[in-house]
Amino acid sequence: MTGKTRKLAGIGEATVKKATGKSWSQWLALLDAHGAKALAHREITALLEKYIDAAWWKQMVAVGYEQARGLRAVHQKVDGFSASASQTYQVPLKKLLAASKALRIAWAEGEARVEVRFLDKGEGKSQVTVQRGRLASEQDVQKSKASWHATFGELGEWLSKQG
Repeated sequence: MTGKTRKLAGIGEATVKKATGKSWSQWLALLDAHGAKALAHREITALLEKYIDAAWWKQMVAVGYEQARGLRAVHQKVDGFSASASQTYQVPLKKLLAASKALRIAWAEGEARVEVRFLDKGEGKSQVTVQRGRLASEQDVQKSKASWHATFGELGEWLSKQG
């Protein structure tokens, strides 16, 4: 990427260099030199054992490499695609939880996995985050994100009317 900061696996150039000691360009060159393009994800992370101590960073560098080399799409996981969305509201967590007492989630097929988290953001703010995994495609990711953001909008309107 010329003239822009490279971002792979959702992580910018400066962040990966600070955490791992190497830039994305350096990681890509090193992994190419080891023939990583022909390796499975687990083999790439095993190769990174020599260079990175933290398991999370091994995963992120491997995913970034796979994305850069066309081996993995953005949002793609081992078991399909994953979509997440979050929204912060200007209400205390107690009020957000009271407004979100029930979640009705159903899928007609597949083994969808859904996580919903409610976080206290301090000073009268709270956040809801939803992550859905095992999606079949990037198109499903975009549809899922759009649906959650529409729901967040409706929840925000309802919260604002509650005073």
